[in-house]
Amino acid sequence: MLNSKLFRLTASKATKVYFTGSGCCTDEWIQCVGSSYDIGRLGFSISETPEESDLLVIYGAVTRAELPHLVALYNRICRPKMVLALGACACSGGIFHSAKNKTVIAGIDQEIPVDVFVPGCPPRPEAIIEGLLKVRLLLTEPRMHGSRIDQ
Repeated sequence: MLNSKLFRLTASKATKVYFTGSGCCTDEWIQCVGSSYDIGRLGFSISETPEESDLLVIYGAVTRAELPHLVALYNRICRPKMVLALGACACSGGIFHSAKNKTVIAGIDQEIPVDVFVPGCPPRPEAIIEGLLKVRLLLTEPRMHGSRIDQ
C-alpha cells in the first residue's frame, strides 16, 4: 500500500513521456516541448525509450499497418500504463477515416486503452498541457477519477 502511494507520488512529480505519431499535431507538440510552453517546468520529460516512460502520447492518423507496432510499443511501457490520444485523428480517425477508407482506424481507443483524449485539429498547446495535467491527476488519485490503473 505504501509502495503504491509512494510510486504514484514520484511518478506524478516526474512523468516521463514517450510520443509517437505523424501529422500536423507534431508542430503543436514541438511547441509544448520548446521554450514557449516548456512542459519540463511542469515536471514532464521526454523519454528516449518506451521501457522507461510513464505516458505514451499518440497523435496523427493511425493506419492498420501501424497498429501492430503501436500495440507492441504500448506493451513495452512500464506500469501504470497511461495513454494520451492527441488530436482528432488519434481520437476518432479525423478527416481520414470514412466508410470508403478502411486503412485508417476510427480512434486508437478501439485497440489500446486510452486514459485522456485531447481533441482538436490540431489541438492548441494549452489543450495539450491541460491533457498532460489530467494524466498527472490520474496518477496521483486514480480511484477518485475513474482511472483504469487499479483495475
